[in-house]
Amino acid sequence: MTRVLVVGLRRPGIIEKIVEEGAELSVVDADEKLCRQVAKTFKCKVIVGDGTNPDNLKRAGADKAEILVVAMDDDDANLQVCKHARKELGIPQVMVIINDRFRKAEFEAIQPQLDSIIYFIGDKSIRQSG
Repeated sequence: MTRVLVVGLRRPGIIEKIVEEGAELSVVDADEKLCRQVAKTFKCKVIVGDGTNPDNLKRAGADKAEILVVAMDDDDANLQVCKHARKELGIPQVMVIINDRFRKAEFEAIQPQLDSIIYFIGDKSIRQSG
């Protein structure tokens, strides 16, 4: 079973898709209400807290995660987590959903490269693989 860590619960449908795929799921988000809803609906580990805090990521099982999906509503925070995931946590696959497509180059510059950078134009998602 693939272990997936999701940081940020602002994009509807992400959790559902991961659960449908049969993955073992952990989530981190600062919004206590959203975290409670996820915990009631899905069998997963839920950490209420700042997704940029390395201790919260570790508590969520980042050391065992095979895939990280970063989807916070703040691209500065997304960038910080993506850099940390690659350099410090060694998570094999990192995907990010960014809010401002004009910041894509900042995410593309992360080394080693991210596996996927996803952004939205209207209601359509655009996926760019690393």
